[in-house]
Amino acid sequence: MAKPVIGITTSTLLEQWQSLCGGAAELNILPRYYTHSIESAGGIPLALLHTKDPEHVKELLGRIDGLLFAGGADPNPLRFGEEPHAALDTIDITRDAFEFEMAKWALATEIPIFSICRGVEVLVLAIGGTIVQDVVSQAGATLKHSQEATGLIATHTVKIMPESRLAKIIGSTTTRVNSYHHQAVRTMPEGYSITAVSPDGINEAFEFDGERFILGVQWHPEMIYDEEPDAAKLFKAFVNAARDYGNK
Repeated sequence: MAKPVIGITTSTLLEQWQSLCGGAAELNILPRYYTHSIESAGGIPLALLHTKDPEHVKELLGRIDGLLFAGGADPNPLRFGEEPHAALDTIDITRDAFEFEMAKWALATEIPIFSICRGVEVLVLAIGGTIVQDVVSQAGATLKHSQEATGLIATHTVKIMPESRLAKIIGSTTTRVNSYHHQAVRTMPEGYSITAVSPDGINEAFEFDGERFILGVQWHPEMIYDEEPDAAKLFKAFVNAARDYGNK
């Protein structure tokens, strides 16, 4: 059985390059944690480079078996009708344009989708949900959701809804997570549910209510794949769903 190809969204970085011409270059980058996790779970990772052509977006979707929206910069709040909160981090308008277009076309298919951190906000906004720009000032967070400890260790727990896909994947109603976010889901549209909450009441995961694999987590399982068995379970479930989709 062929290994499924997993498309992973990338960040944009403006970097000074020492070249014959000199000057700055805009780069697509992807932390190796993502590719390691996909490969370890049995998939083939494919970095998705930003394109402005919608036809190219559709073409990319036709060549992958699963789509992973990776973490990164905050979505531009003007995209969802809000002014920037004082705590807004960096934004990436090139990536926003690509990912919101990718989300639109992906949601029109049956392709499995896994979203991580920023990817949660992007996908939630794409399906008609809402987010908070800052969990401390807008949602009353009291835990440290942007840890200063290395991302290779878990620093708090989340409670998982018992009958959710997430609980079935992990095999428990609690799990340990690492945390690097200051935004989170506020509301979900019909057909989707919040499936994990932190001890201070911040929404930490969501999923599609039906059979299709659409799952998002606010933490970074790719960074703790080798340290936390529950993180590996998430990637294995996603890759298996992508394999099933590719074999249809």
